[in-house]
Amino acid sequence: MLGLTSGRPTLSAQKTPPSNNQALMSQLHQAIVIADHGDENKALALTRDLLAQHPAFEPALKFQGALLEDLGHGPEAIASFQTALKLAPTDPELLFKVSLYQLQTGHNAEAISLLSRALKYTPRDRDTLYYLAQAYHLNGDNDLALKTIQECLKVDPNNASVWQKYGELLCSSGDNQAAMQWLLKAQQSDPTLARIDFDLGVASYRGMDLDRALEYSAQAAQRQPNDLTVQALLAAVYVKLGKWQDAAPIFQSILRSRATTSHPFSAWANANSNSRTISSPQVCLSNSSVRIPPRSSRTSIFPGHTLALAGPRTQSTRQIFIAPCWNRLPPPVRR
Repeated sequence: MLGLTSGRPTLSAQKTPPSNNQALMSQLHQAIVIADHGDENKALALTRDLLAQHPAFEPALKFQGALLEDLGHGPEAIASFQTALKLAPTDPELLFKVSLYQLQTGHNAEAISLLSRALKYTPRDRDTLYYLAQAYHLNGDNDLALKTIQECLKVDPNNASVWQKYGELLCSSGDNQAAMQWLLKAQQSDPTLARIDFDLGVASYRGMDLDRALEYSAQAAQRQPNDLTVQALLAAVYVKLGKWQDAAPIFQSILRSRATTSHPFSAWANANSNSRTISSPQVCLSNSSVRIPPRSSRTSIFPGHTLALAGPRTQSTRQIFIAPCWNRLPPPVRR
C-alpha cells in the first residue's frame, strides 16, 4: 500500500508487500512521482507497461484507475477499480469507490452491499456511513437512511455537509420542522453548501411555509439556473401562491431545454404549461438526487458536484486510493 509523506507518495507500512514485489512497487513509485510532478499521461503509460507484464498487480490497478479518472476516462477508471477489487475484495477504499459508481448509475442495492462490506473494515468511516445513508434513501428505506446518517453524525458531529444530509432525510421522512432546524444550522455554518437553498425550499414547501419556500427556491434558481429540479420547485411554489404568470415561463423554459428529451420534468411541464389546474409535481420536490463529489480532481475531491452530494475531500484521487483510508477526508471546505 502506498501512503504520503509531505505531499509525496511513499511506501506505507499499512500493508507491506512481499519481498518479491519490491521491484514492482519501486516501478509504481516512479510512476506516482511523475504524476505528482504533473505528467499524468507519462505516469499512465508507465503504469500500463507495468500492468502489461503483471496484470494482477493490484496497487498498479488502483493507481491506473485514479489516473484514468483524473484524465477524464471514467468508464476505464471504473473497470480498473473493479478489476482491482476482484483481487482485493476486502479493500475498503476499492469497495467505497466502486460503490459510488453503482450509486451514480442507479444500482442502489449493489451500492448498499458494497458500502456495508466496506463498513466491516472501517466501521466508523464518515464517508462510508454518509453514502450508505444516501443509498438506503434512494433505495426507499428512509428508516435505515436516518439511522445510518445519525451514526455518521456521531463520527463527525461538526460537519455541515452531514447536517445538510440529515435535514434532507428528515424532510423526506415528513419531519419538516426538525429538517428546517438542521438545514438552517448547515446553511449558517457554510452558506456555500451546494443545493442548500433547494433543500430549504423543499422543506419549506412541504411545511406549507410558502413565503420562505419562494425565498429559498428563488435563491436556488438564481444560483443554479440550468438545474431543472430547482426550476421545477420554483414553478411549483409559484403555482401554490397562485402566481400562474410567474410559473408559466418556467414551464416553457423546461420544455425548451435540450435536456428534456427524456427528462421526467418534460411530461410534467407539458401537462401543466397551458393549464391553471396544476398536477402535483412530486417529482420536482424530491431532494434525494445523487450527490456525489468529483473525486477525480487532483486538487480537490469534495469541493464540487458531479451529480450533487455533500462532504469535503481535499486529497487527490490517487492519494485517496493509495494512501491509508484514515487520511481520506479532512473537515469540510466547500465545495
